[in-house]
Amino acid sequence: MAGKKTSNDYYLVVAIGIFLLGIISIFIPYSMINGIGIGGYALQIDKYNDLGAFIGGITTPFFSMAAFLLLFLTYTSQKKELEESKDLLKNQNDSINKQQFENTFFSMINLHNQIVSQMDASRRPIGPKSFHVESNPIIIKGRECFDEYFKYFESEFSDKAQHELFLGKPNKETLIILAYEDFFEKKESALGHYFRNLYHVVKFVNSSKISNKKDYTNILRAQLSTLELFFIYLNCASKFGDEKFKPLVEDYSLLKNISKNDKLEKYDLRALYKTKAFV
Repeated sequence: MAGKKTSNDYYLVVAIGIFLLGIISIFIPYSMINGIGIGGYALQIDKYNDLGAFIGGITTPFFSMAAFLLLFLTYTSQKKELEESKDLLKNQNDSINKQQFENTFFSMINLHNQIVSQMDASRRPIGPKSFHVESNPIIIKGRECFDEYFKYFESEFSDKAQHELFLGKPNKETLIILAYEDFFEKKESALGHYFRNLYHVVKFVNSSKISNKKDYTNILRAQLSTLELFFIYLNCASKFGDEKFKPLVEDYSLLKNISKNDKLEKYDLRALYKTKAFV
């Protein structure tokens, strides 16, 4: 910094010196020095005036062109610096926006996990005591609840299938959806908040301006168990999710990791989805 400052001071002194010489030259008594002999020559002011005019006439176009070129170079240099500044500002804004997005996104992921951890369901104890009225149910929490929900849904489907057989035997897809809708209405207090939050996480990613949206929905998908995916699969095929949530599930392939086991194959609704939901 000290060396740069010294260099700038030097150029300032030179510039001031040249300026002062120009000012002083205005007051030189040229008429008094006209004709003075210097060695074997006599100083002729008029001849130098003519020479100056000649040189000025010759050099002026070149100086003008040089000035234009310098002006053009200054313009292009400033334009390049301005573009670089814009790119730098854009990168900074993108970085800030991404950081803000990720803070919100991961907060929503944490909220999803909290919702799951706070879930609870009751399970009757297995064994002789389970047949007694006074037997206390076992309270289970977290993702284990989805095991109980699955059993409850299977029971609902079985009842629905037996009942609908007497009403014309609708196709299996319709039966699955009707059974799920009955199941959800009974378990809405436990699952309603879960699905609303999950939908808003995906919607938040979809409506953001980040470029790699699928990377974040993949992070969300990695948080979901097989049975969670199964209930998303049912929910989006039903009236509760087919309009808003289902298109997002398809666009971001949220059902890619759904297992192809016998239990899930029994409730096959793949024909209701676009292929990209599973790939």
